[in-house]
Amino acid sequence: MPTVGIRCPSNPVAHKLIEVSGHPIAAPSANRSGIPSPTNAEHVRADMDGRIDMILDGGDCEIGLESTVIKLDDDGTGCTILRPGAITADMLSTVCAKVTISRAVIEPSLADDIKPESPGMKYKHYAPKAEVILIDAAEETFIHYVERDSASIRRYGIFTSNESAGSFNGGMMLLLGPRGDAKEASRRLFTLLRRADEMELEKVYALLPPATGEYLAYYNRIVRAAGCRIIKLGNNYN
Repeated sequence: MPTVGIRCPSNPVAHKLIEVSGHPIAAPSANRSGIPSPTNAEHVRADMDGRIDMILDGGDCEIGLESTVIKLDDDGTGCTILRPGAITADMLSTVCAKVTISRAVIEPSLADDIKPESPGMKYKHYAPKAEVILIDAAEETFIHYVERDSASIRRYGIFTSNESAGSFNGGMMLLLGPRGDAKEASRRLFTLLRRADEMELEKVYALLPPATGEYLAYYNRIVRAAGCRIIKLGNNYN
């Protein structure tokens, strides 16, 4: 593409590497394309062992999701979010006159029809080997669906808040943290997707989060991990 992405990482180890090199560094992500992103050195080792010369371990990722990617408007006063991250639209609105969110962020199924302008915009991305079953429903309906659908599955997992973990009769609990804590759920997401594969789960069930505010980045990643397949259930599901 005729564009270049520029960012300055917050990690002090990355800062020191840039300082020692004396140059800007051009680099891809430290994982193979399509799979859940690494959030620590062991994830990088699992993906890239034998493919790279060394790993600089700067500790676990503090935020857990990739950075927000924006494209500046031609006049420099506004921007479009191409990939949501910890820096939200509300935060950007304090420095940009106009903030637009790409339709491919909110409606990932459009990814095949829109030319990707940023990493992470493909139709299916961040996906574990386990099938991710994403449910758009009230929590009580979600619990009922999981119990019915998982009846014949040997090994499955459930993305759930700490408070709701006791509501399920079976499965492996993949805890997202306290209910309503978007930052903690985002921080844990990729680690939990990788854990699903480590436990050789066949399916992983998750509730669809809202596509707004601090949840937008989590929404964007979990929808792509599910290959943009969303099962919508009404309150009358039984």
